[in-house]
Order: sequence, then C-alpha cells, then structure tokens
Amino acid sequence: MIGGIVVILSVLFVKEPYKYVWIGVLLILVFGVRSIFQWKYIRSSQKHIISLLMMAISVVGTIVYVLI
Repeated sequence: MIGGIVVILSVLFVKEPYKYVWIGVLLILVFGVRSIFQWKYIRSSQKHIISLLMMAISVVGTIVYVLI
C-alpha cells in the first residue's frame, strides 16, 4: 500500500525526463523488499519467487527504457 502511494506521488511530482525511470526504481525496491520478507517469514509458500520475478521484470523494463 505504501509502495502504491509512493508511485502515485512520484507520478505527480517528478518531472518528465526521469518520471518513468523513478517509477521503475520504486517498483524494483518494492518487489525486492517484499520478496525478502516473504522469503524470510513465509518461505514454505514459495511466494517469494513471484516477487523476485516481478523485480527482475522491473529491472529489465527500466534498463530497456533507459537505453531506448
């Protein structure tokens, strides 16, 4: 929930050239922290793998956006 609020605020207040890079970095941080806590506290559910995949997709998407 906090991550969603931060993304919405960054869309409103960050200026154009860095807006989408900033959102990508925030998504990487949110999914990274989420996967760490899921791995640490509910390891048996394997939900941390989905969060890690979402983090990897965010990393790749941000890098592709920056390079293009």
